[in-house]
Amino acid sequence: MEVNLRLQVNKSDAINIIKWLRNENVTKFLNEDVHSSDVLEKMINDNEVDLLTFSLNRNGHFFLIDTFEEKCVGFISLFTIDNFSIQTQHLVSDLCIKYF
Repeated sequence: MEVNLRLQVNKSDAINIIKWLRNENVTKFLNEDVHSSDVLEKMINDNEVDLLTFSLNRNGHFFLIDTFEEKCVGFISLFTIDNFSIQTQHLVSDLCIKYF
């Protein structure tokens, strides 16, 4: 499967991310704050959708993973953990859910 990485996060993307972050089968191996989905949900409810991209890139680089059919299937984040290394974290939710 070929994919694209996309920086801009819209409301429907945030709703998918919330769904993924609340699925323990998807997140059990992630190093993600358990309240991340609540923060995203609050931003949507407070009509702060324009700040989603900024918020998700605040501590590093956050990209959505899209199929060439423009279906968002997950995300990858990169962030510095010290001056010399970068930690990566990725979630390919829709594909994972199919196989678990």
